[in-house]
Amino acid sequence: MSEYQYYEFLAIDSPLTSRQMQEVRQWSTRAEITPTSFVNEYHWGDFKGSPEKFVEKYFDAFYYYANWGTHRFMFRVPAGLVDAARVKPYAWPYHVETRQAGDYLIFDLVSQEEDGDWEEPVSTAALAPIRGEIIAGDLRPLYLAWLAAVSYEGAEPDKTEPPVPPGLQKLTAAQTALAYFLRVDEDLLTVAAEASPPLAPKEDEDKTLATWIASLPDGEKDAMLLDVCHGNAQRVQMDLARRFREMQARTAAAPAPTAGRRKASQLLQLADEVRAKREERQARQREKARIAREAKAAAARAEYIESLRGQKDRLWREVHEAVETRLPKGYQEAANTLQDLRDLAAREGETAEFLARLAEIRQIHARKGNFI
Repeated sequence: MSEYQYYEFLAIDSPLTSRQMQEVRQWSTRAEITPTSFVNEYHWGDFKGSPEKFVEKYFDAFYYYANWGTHRFMFRVPAGLVDAARVKPYAWPYHVETRQAGDYLIFDLVSQEEDGDWEEPVSTAALAPIRGEIIAGDLRPLYLAWLAAVSYEGAEPDKTEPPVPPGLQKLTAAQTALAYFLRVDEDLLTVAAEASPPLAPKEDEDKTLATWIASLPDGEKDAMLLDVCHGNAQRVQMDLARRFREMQARTAAAPAPTAGRRKASQLLQLADEVRAKREERQARQREKARIAREAKAAAARAEYIESLRGQKDRLWREVHEAVETRLPKGYQEAANTLQDLRDLAAREGETAEFLARLAEIRQIHARKGNFI
């Protein structure tokens, strides 16, 4: 298989300036560059620049796909919008990494699977909302990335599970895309979700949000509205969402202590048990479906054979005529008709007569080896 690499960088908060577009152009003469993106594909060779430096200096997100098994999604957020202490427990070297770079906190999520089958990658647009979810305080994407590392060959079996965020039973569209992109095992996710409390109903959350917004000082709300008028609506929205999530986290029940969390090896064992039960259930369903199909086919066959009553002479003539064509298609038609005659004879208790006439046909056409 030839090599294939896909690089895509996105500028989300602010477009690139003309000067910045010229600066990134020096790293590739073939890349498609716009004020909001940098895209290049490689069938040979490699990107000469540094994805890490590109994200630090120019872009808010980076998507990478290689057909030898590497999937990578990296993004940055303004450091003040994310509590570094809350995301630290989800770190896993080479799989889930977080680092400070100037005014930004950079997240780097990687999945590596060698010798895997060709996979149709998800789009960059499908993953881009993950960044806003992290800023809003939703830690499910980081937990999914941590979970992807659990089943990686050579993973640390004694690594302790980080806090399990609520809502794993019902992921967002972006989180579902991320789980697929990072190859999160479905049975492992099922096991992990058992320890995840459900999200509050949207109606209840909207009421809580309205109450919380009403409690904010008027001066603070006026400043936010002014910021919106200056074109920073998205930043204000993300900042409000983050603060609201933090408020909810403070008032929610305390997370399970480390001693009560599961080990990576325990999660894998539980996933194996879930997988075995699922495969057994699916096998039963397949067998049930097979029996139903065969019963339906048998009923249809019986109805068809019944419709042939009184037509034996015509069918025997058709057998002779088909054989005389000396064509493979004719031989097959003759064989099919003989099967109908066999089943019809069995239905009418005339199997001995059928076998005698079959022997006669074999004798008449003995020299037609392909037919015999």
